[in-house]
Amino acid sequence: SDLFRYYELPRDSYVLPMLGGSWIRRSEHENPELHYHNLLEIGYCCQGEGEVILEKGVYPYFPETFTIIPRSSPHATLLGGNEKSQWDYLFVDVDKFLGDLYPGRSRFVEETTRRINQNSYFLTHSANPVLGDLVQGMIQEMWGKQEFYQESVKGYLRAFLMILARMAG
Repeated sequence: SDLFRYYELPRDSYVLPMLGGSWIRRSEHENPELHYHNLLEIGYCCQGEGEVILEKGVYPYFPETFTIIPRSSPHATLLGGNEKSQWDYLFVDVDKFLGDLYPGRSRFVEETTRRINQNSYFLTHSANPVLGDLVQGMIQEMWGKQEFYQESVKGYLRAFLMILARMAG
């Protein structure tokens, strides 16, 4: 049975970070518990190995792999062996972000959002250095919380989403 997880964003923010936790649960491989969200999920594997289940298949994860999963897309992340696994996650309100960024351009926002929500991706940082660096940039800004970090995250996020929309073509 699919489980819906609703995440509420902090006020005045487009990104909800879930950083540094061991979010991955052990799961029965025969009957993994798929879930989905109300927000776009960006996940970056920091440590451990296992499998990610997406609509298009099952992918082995390891450090420096990352996932981009649209809202409402069922998925699961499973631990491999006796591993501990650690991921950093960013949950993004794409509609609100693009709507605020491009006021009065509703058709552009709709089309871009549609493209972004079209596919789930399982990527490696080495094969996708630009997207990987943008994800890492957002995560580091969220960890550091230095002056202007939210503005910096918006810049990274804008570039990330435009590249993602281009990939979906």
